[in-house]
Amino acid sequence: MTAAATPPQEEPTNFTRFSASPYDDLTASQTGDLLRLGLHGPLHAADHLIERLDSPVADRWIAGIIRRPPFDQLADPVASLTQHDAPLADIIILKTRGKEIVKGSPGVLETYEAGLAAYYFGLAAALAHHHTLLTRTPVPEIHALMIELAAVSPKPWSDLFTEAAIALQSSLLSIRG
Repeated sequence: MTAAATPPQEEPTNFTRFSASPYDDLTASQTGDLLRLGLHGPLHAADHLIERLDSPVADRWIAGIIRRPPFDQLADPVASLTQHDAPLADIIILKTRGKEIVKGSPGVLETYEAGLAAYYFGLAAALAHHHTLLTRTPVPEIHALMIELAAVSPKPWSDLFTEAAIALQSSLLSIRG
């Protein structure tokens, strides 16, 4: 009786032949990413904004970011976004330009962060001041995000996000996403 020939086994390509495990060759950054995924799930763009707003220097960060495009279209970004001063058309432009910047500038952190802030500040202002939802993201997800942003943001931005969360509970909500 002859033994059947077994096909040669290929070595896995994700680790060297000297590694005891496929995880031996992970970098510190890759390990950190895996830990974050395991602990919190995948990061979303809003998570980056939450981290920025939850820092001790959030006031200074916001003051700097609203001087950059796309906020430059607003004469006074703070008043326009927090005091019901911006027309819905201006808020839509801000949110749209913010989204375009986020999609087009993954390698330039300051530009990316300005786009991210514009997108979410615009969403909140449209909700708070015009009872209009400018995204196709489900209302429960946006509601939870507005509450989380309100919890970590300094005033007057926390008030903006709180008003946005309240507006999402209104029966007068208009959806334009």
